[in-house]
Amino acid sequence: VSELFVQLPDSLPQRVADLAATIIAEAGADNPYDAAVALETYLRTLPYDLTVPAAPPGEDTVDYFLFTLQRGYFDYHASALAVMLRSAGIPARVAVGYAIDAEDVKANGTFRIQKNDAYTWVEVFFPQYGWVVFNPTPDRPAGSGSEGAGAGVPGDAGLDGADEPSLEEIFDELGGFTGLPGGEVGDSLTETAVDAPAPFPWWIAWTLAGAMTVAALLALSGRLAFTWGTGGLAPRAKHWARVQRVGHWAGLRAEPEETATEWGRRVGTTVQKEDAARALVRAYEQERYGRKDLDGTDDEESTGAYRELRNRLFRRVVRRRERYENGEGEHEA
Repeated sequence: VSELFVQLPDSLPQRVADLAATIIAEAGADNPYDAAVALETYLRTLPYDLTVPAAPPGEDTVDYFLFTLQRGYFDYHASALAVMLRSAGIPARVAVGYAIDAEDVKANGTFRIQKNDAYTWVEVFFPQYGWVVFNPTPDRPAGSGSEGAGAGVPGDAGLDGADEPSLEEIFDELGGFTGLPGGEVGDSLTETAVDAPAPFPWWIAWTLAGAMTVAALLALSGRLAFTWGTGGLAPRAKHWARVQRVGHWAGLRAEPEETATEWGRRVGTTVQKEDAARALVRAYEQERYGRKDLDGTDDEESTGAYRELRNRLFRRVVRRRERYENGEGEHEA
């Protein structure tokens, strides 16, 4: 436990560990339990907010949360507590699952879990006691490791993680590829015949055939690149995977810490298709997480949103390519 659960990246800013040490010292904590309670108490003073932006590229998320945002939701609070505990040499881990309120449990012990019940908390290891729950997020009571026990966060409700949409294939419905030869080849085909008989210009035919073959292969490879690996997905998951792939080509790659909603909002704003992006995200989340008997985005609206966003992203890919060929050297993450 002491080897695995105190590890931290070398890139962690020193001021995160310094803040943890200051909080522990000011609380007069002289043992790991009191230190954990002090850090949990401090983090619970940072407001709960589901609308915070993701950390800028290259910036540590915990550092960004503690010193810039100073507000967030359970993923931010739990990550910060685990990192700060580890910086003090206290074994800690982040737990992900569902938070169930006591009043939601029926008399027979059954309850309904919904997407909005997803939650993240922290477990801290104490010798002879094992893993003890702490909840640093202020939207629910503190964890069972501190005063106000009964947070309603189950210690063993781990998420094994549903498979993410496959992004191995992507380039469907490309259409509109124009790779047929013209210019000099086309002019040669309309030259005025000479009086003297001449052998048939087979080189022209072979050139034309070769150019058409190359164009067909380019179109086929582009289509395969766009659709590869998504054929077996459900329709809306397929649309989501393909939009993410073309978004990556357009310089709008989804960052690991971004939720579907956050990435969709960023892409929609960038290409000025906020409504389409919002509808596509809603349709994807409904298909992946929602109940089938609930009303939501219909298939026609979902498909229309997908096509709008896909086409706008493809135009962005073409513009990036043109700028690069013109020497403007655009490089986007």
